[in-house]
Amino acid sequence: MKKILIFTLIFLLSCSQAESFVNERDNTQSVSATPSVPPVVSTNDDLKSLEERLTKLESAIENNTLALEKLTKSISSSNVISVENNSPLVEEIDKSDEEDYGKSPNNPVTKAKPMKINLLEDLLLSLGEEKISNTIYANQNSTIEFEGLAEITIDDKKISKSIPWVFGNSGFFDEFDGGILKLPDTLHIGSNVTKLMLNSNIFEFTHTIDYDPSKDDEIKKQFHGQTFEFEYIFK
Repeated sequence: MKKILIFTLIFLLSCSQAESFVNERDNTQSVSATPSVPPVVSTNDDLKSLEERLTKLESAIENNTLALEKLTKSISSSNVISVENNSPLVEEIDKSDEEDYGKSPNNPVTKAKPMKINLLEDLLLSLGEEKISNTIYANQNSTIEFEGLAEITIDDKKISKSIPWVFGNSGFFDEFDGGILKLPDTLHIGSNVTKLMLNSNIFEFTHTIDYDPSKDDEIKKQFHGQTFEFEYIFK
């Protein structure tokens, strides 16, 4: 009986060792069959840097978007104000058109807006030249108003007397009263188109400065007794 027990114990120990050997061999083969994986390098710093850059980029985009919205609102508001309050830009454009009125083929005198010509200003701008010549671009139905001097003298001898000038205040005009036309007065282009054509589309006259110290300023004094010729060429 003792021998049987000893034999059985030896057999169990043998089986246990054999199983342990087999398990150890299997584990060794499994480890050797598994390819070696290189250690993973930590990228925490790189990720953190990338997150910071993304945050800054998002902030910049947000700021630029807000600035663009403010600029758009400002432009829209400026346009409204310029229309309602006649902004300096609009005033400058209007002023430019006003100064160019009748002096450019692109901005002729029209029926809706008569052109005023101050003869004294034109005389002074001529810097003392005895002949003042200006070109006026005007539609046929437009009106020109002459002012700035008390009177002008029209010499009609070289133009057909059968066709008189027609003025707004004086009416039909010929050489009565020495050819003197009192100013201010208006010249309607359409009513005088034939007369103008006979004189190469030129309206011409003269004026002699007669200085009166009781009512005239010193500017006229220096031109006292001098006769100036005016011609306005209509196109």
